Amino acid sequence: MGIDAFCNDQEGWGPTSEMRADLTPCVENTILITLPSLIALLAITARTHSMWRYGKPHNLGRTNIIYWPSQFFILASVAALIARAALLHQDTYAPATMLSTICLILTWISAIPLNHLQHQQKIRSSNFIFALYFFTLVASAINIRTMSLLGQTYQNQFIAFVTFFGLNLTGFIVEAFPRGRTQAQKKSGAGRFQKANLASRISFNFLQPIISLGFRSPLTFKDIDGMMPERIKTQYSYEVLNNQWQKDVARAKAKGKKPNLFWTILSSNAWSWGPVMFHRIVASTLTYVLPTLMNNLLSFINSYSTPTPQPVSLGIILAFGMFFASLLNSFFMAQYFQASMNIGVETRTALIAMIYRKSLKLSSAAKQKSTAGEINNHMSVDAERWNDLSSFLPMFISIPYELAIALWL
Repeated sequence: MGIDAFCNDQEGWGPTSEMRADLTPCVENTILITLPSLIALLAITARTHSMWRYGKPHNLGRTNIIYWPSQFFILASVAALIARAALLHQDTYAPATMLSTICLILTWISAIPLNHLQHQQKIRSSNFIFALYFFTLVASAINIRTMSLLGQTYQNQFIAFVTFFGLNLTGFIVEAFPRGRTQAQKKSGAGRFQKANLASRISFNFLQPIISLGFRSPLTFKDIDGMMPERIKTQYSYEVLNNQWQKDVARAKAKGKKPNLFWTILSSNAWSWGPVMFHRIVASTLTYVLPTLMNNLLSFINSYSTPTPQPVSLGIILAFGMFFASLLNSFFMAQYFQASMNIGVETRTALIAMIYRKSLKLSSAAKQKSTAGEINNHMSVDAERWNDLSSFLPMFISIPYELAIALWL
């Protein structure tokens, strides 16, 4: 099947339409819906398998007032998509549209068992389902707008897709509904961070009560207890780093070499560096998106001094693009600093615990070589440097990346 047959549309593949200032329907169905749906399908399937195999029920009771409505709206969304696929099959349809609909069906079907396990084992909403709702709503809204501009509002498949969008929006509200008053969260004894859903965490909304309380009165330990991830706590971070250090020491001795603390720290936080680098690279990219859009906006304005001005819709898209590029840049930079500072605090607390524990085991002969001042200096100064390094280390990759973009532009 060729690309023209796959798109089955007069605008073709594109990616931008020659008839209007927008993406082509084929690109929207393929890049904005099909590709992310397949990624989400793989991620949700892996998460479901992990919870089914390794997860344990919390035995705190299921939140039926949220569980059953959330399952209903997922099933109803699947039913609306199946109806759309059946209606597309009756008419002359584009394979790209059918493929995107089928991918959405499979992805939302995979969310049903994950939602069941999430309510059975966790006290908060699933990050995967929450992100899937958000992605689906954004992609569907763009696709509905395109179909409206192309005059497809009278088609039954359009009505079925709008119905799916409405059910998805309602399901998203149910999924995002605060669960702080539910019995499962009350019985869990978990901190505010463990209870917060994905939106609350990435927007730092879970910190708002403590900020308001700190404005009114001095904070105590009880006020801030449970406000941060479990990994930052000294006991957890110490066990992770110390276990990795013991493995590296044994491996180095077997090879007749000295262990390297730098690589030990990096490897103990290997999974944490992925999100840090992702946020940094995206933020670096968005830094250059804004001036590029500004240049296009100036060209759009200058076109009105020529006999062939560009459409007004293009100017609106560019203006909104600049706004969202700036907004997303701030968002990803905030997530980058938060994630990198978490690694820094985790490493710092683990090193202090390891140094202090080692100092308690020193023999009299060893204490002659290291004074109390030197040990304190390791805990107070040297360990603190890792806290600073965590924010600057990703720049060894992001700065060459930014320079490459600047030279290319």
